[in-house]
Amino acid sequence: MRGRVDIGVILKQTFATYFANFVPFTVLSALLLSPVLFVNGLSLMRTLESPDGDLSLTVVSLGLTLVLTPILAAALTYGVFQHIRGKRADLGQCLSMGLRRMLPVLGLSLLIGLCAFLGVFTCGIATMFFTVIWAAAVPAAVIEDAGVVGSMRRSQELTRGYRWEVFGIIMVLFVINMTLTVGMTFLSFLLASLSEWLLIVPQLLMTVVMQGFQSTYPTLVYYHLRSAKETVDLDEIAAVFD
Repeated sequence: MRGRVDIGVILKQTFATYFANFVPFTVLSALLLSPVLFVNGLSLMRTLESPDGDLSLTVVSLGLTLVLTPILAAALTYGVFQHIRGKRADLGQCLSMGLRRMLPVLGLSLLIGLCAFLGVFTCGIATMFFTVIWAAAVPAAVIEDAGVVGSMRRSQELTRGYRWEVFGIIMVLFVINMTLTVGMTFLSFLLASLSEWLLIVPQLLMTVVMQGFQSTYPTLVYYHLRSAKETVDLDEIAAVFD
């Protein structure tokens, strides 16, 4: 029997989980991304001083982001799952899990990113398709330790039959993300009227907040898909952590 995946429930839990852990998730995001934030801040300062900016700083930022974002994604995935189990998202345990699952999540990020980039040539249709079918890939890598290809296949299997629901969740969060981005851009202009150096603050804040938020919903999607398709409960899924 096909279980039900409720878009409203997942969205509600996404916001509830993120804001319930806003402080630890933000601290963890700021800690892990601090090298990226530093380089980005320095790059923005150089751009304000010279329109040409500094290309080397951009390259360093991309390299750091490539390495640190997978650690953060894995760490927050574990933290979200601990929260829905009714347990505290301990920063040390989250960081440990992030480091342990760094390589498969990095591999996923590279492959999915490459496919998403190639999807641009189909007017974004393929990009959205890849985003939907691999929406649960990172949680699968962290929770099931399924490896890169295995996690992608696992996500394809879990989303099959529920892809419109997953698409709906992604689109709602995309609209929210765009709204926040516009709001932060407006705030940047307001702060720039006081001092051009204040342009840096909203951009760095947005980086920290959105990374935490974007790592929250895939775990809940993964959990609800497994519950619907395999009728497993939290304790059975979480047994891998005990």
